[in-house]
This record gives sequence, structure tokens and C-alpha cells, in this order.
Amino acid sequence: MNKAFEALRLKIETIVKQGDSLVKELESFGWEDKRPKRVRAKTERTSPLLANLDMETVTEIPATVRVPSEFVRKYQKWYAACLALVEINMPSRRDELASPHESTKSTKKREQSSILDNLADDYITFEQQVAISRGIRQIQAIANSIPAYLEGRLHDIELQVAQVYIGDQLLEAEALLKAGYVRAAGAVAGMLLERHLKTLSDHHQPPIKYPKTAGISKINDALRDAGVYDVLQWRKVQWLGDVRNSCDHANKTEPKKGDVADLIGEVRKFVALFVI
Repeated sequence: MNKAFEALRLKIETIVKQGDSLVKELESFGWEDKRPKRVRAKTERTSPLLANLDMETVTEIPATVRVPSEFVRKYQKWYAACLALVEINMPSRRDELASPHESTKSTKKREQSSILDNLADDYITFEQQVAISRGIRQIQAIANSIPAYLEGRLHDIELQVAQVYIGDQLLEAEALLKAGYVRAAGAVAGMLLERHLKTLSDHHQPPIKYPKTAGISKINDALRDAGVYDVLQWRKVQWLGDVRNSCDHANKTEPKKGDVADLIGEVRKFVALFVI
């Protein structure tokens, strides 16, 4: 999963860079912000009063530049890649991404021209160039938000799976205890506690480091030192770890059924209190 996610992240970085290149190319055949937006052009004298005057009347019309067909082709290819990424990974924002691109001529309330509208003719004005650049930046921003969206979704899915798994395993521990398998019940509950402590450490910001071979005691110390919980909670977890050890090691004193029942109950409370 990590490799696939990293590959997606690199793909999106490439998409964003391609968007930057499109904006630069647009400015290369268009204008920079300091260039004139209009040009002077001659107009016909329609008024009789001006017919005999030795003067030339002028007005201002928007300056235009020709859009290379190669630019349109690059843009369409880039947009298709952005749309595919969003449709697969973040479908809830598909319409939002398509909004700056798709034609708005058929809509009754047309707030602004889309990129397709502005590229409909071979020539564009400075204002149209700005609108195209703005649309590309908007599409970039939506595509670039995919990793953060997926990270949040993956965390939610991981949490849901973990909660279901813990709930099922604790039910199994309770069934084992009821059937008289005290050690087995304590071992299952203790394993769940250790796993949750590690997951809690891994998801802390910044992550709390612990040795790979660390058990409940050392991870519990690390969580206390990081301020995740206080000394009272630390002592309770230490006791739970002792009960778990009594179940895991055959040479230990036979674990008490009541202690294992408390272990199962406290683990259930702990995972509910300290959510990943």
C-alpha cells in the first residue's frame, strides 16, 4: 500500500509541474502581467461633423494573440489526466475540478467563462489568458489535495478495521474465559493491549519511538514520558501488563480468573479512551 501511495504522490507531483509549465507556456505566447491589455485601432468617421476635420479618431479594442494548437492539445491531455486521478481517488470533488474546464455556454447563469470557452477561438485576450491561468491553478489545487484526502480516508479505514478487530478479539477472550481457558483469554487480551499501545505510539505526532522487541512495559513508559497519559494510567497499564505476563509464561503462578476478567474489561476501556 505504501508503494502504491508513493507512486500516486509522485504522479500528482508530475501533474502539478505540468500545470506550471502550461501557465508558463501560456505567458510565453501571451502576456506577462506588465504587458498592455489593449491596442489602439482606427475607426471610421460616421459623424458628418467629423468628416472635414483633419484628425484621426481612435478607440481601444482588446489586444489578442493566437493560441497554438499544440498548447490546446497539451492542455487537453493534462486535464484528462487530472480528471482521471480525481474520479478514481476523490470522486466527491469531480464536479468541482470539471467546473473551470467545461463549457458554461448552455447555463442560464454564467458567472465566468470556462477554459473551453476561452479556447474556443484561435485568439485570446489578456483577460481570457488570466482566466485560463486561474482555471489551471484551480485544477492543480484540487488534484494536489488528493494525498491529504487519501491519508485521512486511510486513517479512518484503519481505525474502523482496528476497532472491529479489537472488539471481535475481546469477545473471543471473554468466550475463552467463560469456557475455563484463563491463560488463553489473558494472552489474547494482552496481545490486543500491546498492539494498541504500539499503534497509539506510531500515530502520535511526532511518532513515539520504541524498540522493535519492546513489550507493554517499555511502550507504556514511552507513552507516559511523551505525555499521552498520566502516572495513574501508566500504573494501570503496568498492572495489565503483569497480568498478561502471568498468562504468557507457563512457569508463572496460575493467573486468577478475576484478574483476567479485569484485564479484558480494562483493555476494552483503554482502547475506547485512547483512540488512534
